[in-house]
Amino acid sequence: MMKRERKQVTTYKVSKIFIKTLLLIMMAMAVGMFAPIGARAAERTISTDKKTSELQDMGPNDTLYVDGTVTLTVDEPLTIKCINTNYGSNLTITGNAGLTLNADDYNVIYATDLKIINCSIRGTSTGTNLTAIVTPSNIYIDNSNVTVNSQNAGIVSINGGISITNNSVVIVSGTSGIYARDNLSISGAGTQVIAEGTNDAIVANGGISLNDGLEITEPAGGAVIRNSIYESDGTTLAKKVTIKNPNYVPPTVNNQNSGQKVSSNTSSHTHSFSWVVTKSPTSTSDGEEAYMCSCGEIERTSILPAISAFEEETINKIKNAPANAVIEVETSLFNSFGIGVRDALAARPDVTLKVRFLSEGYRGQLLKVTIPTGIDRYALWDEKGWLGLCRAGSTLGYDK
Repeated sequence: MMKRERKQVTTYKVSKIFIKTLLLIMMAMAVGMFAPIGARAAERTISTDKKTSELQDMGPNDTLYVDGTVTLTVDEPLTIKCINTNYGSNLTITGNAGLTLNADDYNVIYATDLKIINCSIRGTSTGTNLTAIVTPSNIYIDNSNVTVNSQNAGIVSINGGISITNNSVVIVSGTSGIYARDNLSISGAGTQVIAEGTNDAIVANGGISLNDGLEITEPAGGAVIRNSIYESDGTTLAKKVTIKNPNYVPPTVNNQNSGQKVSSNTSSHTHSFSWVVTKSPTSTSDGEEAYMCSCGEIERTSILPAISAFEEETINKIKNAPANAVIEVETSLFNSFGIGVRDALAARPDVTLKVRFLSEGYRGQLLKVTIPTGIDRYALWDEKGWLGLCRAGSTLGYDK
């Protein structure tokens, strides 16, 4: 009798979560489908297969729209706002050069049917009631590294299923981490899934299947009960879930940055994680670092922004300039400087800095401003340690 009552309470809790999650997702879907239409003329729409090298005129505030069945190949790093499709459009994203999406008032990716294959994607949605990745149909993630977080749900299939397979690493957070109306299938001995949700980490109305030795390693004692992952008590939905194969031995690879080999025998292995740069940033493209064990297991990843490399290059030019030098820098991505450039200029009052940039950072009017000697350089920067170059131009005057 006690077991029966407990089951009824648990079922009620799950139903309540489903209803709440679906309401939030439907709101997100509505915004994703209809909000962008007015802005469409000012953005980019593609209806045939494209490479990101063909979209390099797009910038971090631009939305890419998709009409029809399209494959987007990430052959060069691209940072944009989001990807949105017409209802009925199917999108495949492939290519490991690195796709970064930073949406505020839209979903990160919306497509009727979505496939992410051999790809590296990082996405953030800061808008209220918006989902990072959402589809009315199915989501298929194969041999890809996907990291997304959202104010609402993380990865959602409204009416279909979700498949994560073939050594994919998926890290997701939101009010709900991963939600599937149909089945959630996770497979591949090297696949890792880390999901966090303020309401629940992983819920799949059609059931959850783990294959190829994959286990719930967090929470300890966690288990799949019908269609959700619960804490060890069996009554509380897990808020953070890690799924992996604890016995998986990754193939030996060479770490190009450290020169060390990454491999191992995990039979008696205790993980020791440290940050490793897996892709160095440049002044024109983001890099990435991974919190990685010597055995090759990755717990999480983090973007190394291109602006840090741009500023470092500028700082080094200032520091290494000869006495009374005039140095010039040029960028087509940024229109501001941080505190490091300020301190470098303050330490070298004899150096003149000339900057060529675009008024909107990545597009707009080409402008040039000079930060001369003989002025209070600290006064140019604001209280948060930033100097907007347009503001500098208004204060100092633009060069002809």
